[in-house]
Amino acid sequence: MSIRQKISGIITASTLTFIYASNVFAADNFGSAGRLLKNTGRAAYGREATQNFAERVGQLIGIALGLFGTIFFVLVLYGGYKWMVARGDATESKKGKEIITDAVIGLIIVLAAYIISNFVVDKITGAVNP
Repeated sequence: MSIRQKISGIITASTLTFIYASNVFAADNFGSAGRLLKNTGRAAYGREATQNFAERVGQLIGIALGLFGTIFFVLVLYGGYKWMVARGDATESKKGKEIITDAVIGLIIVLAAYIISNFVVDKITGAVNP
């Protein structure tokens, strides 16, 4: 089994895990017609649609951040493996180091975007609902 097949298997397994986990949470919220009506913001259940929308967006962002974390982990493992099996070849070890460096930079960008957007949304919602 080649390294590409192993990495492909890891990425597929982690993606399927996130899909399964999101379906489990969705089944909890949409298990019956009453829960479906509650989640659409019907007045009979006393919840507003905007709160529900915000909760859904928060869940999607959480799933996306988990997926990015898994991708980061896989890239660091791949870069470390590539660096480890370079066997003294300077170009191969450089490729491994570059993969790890690029993965860390990507993670920093994703986390910075999340922190900035979270800060902006908090300020906007704080200004609208004092």
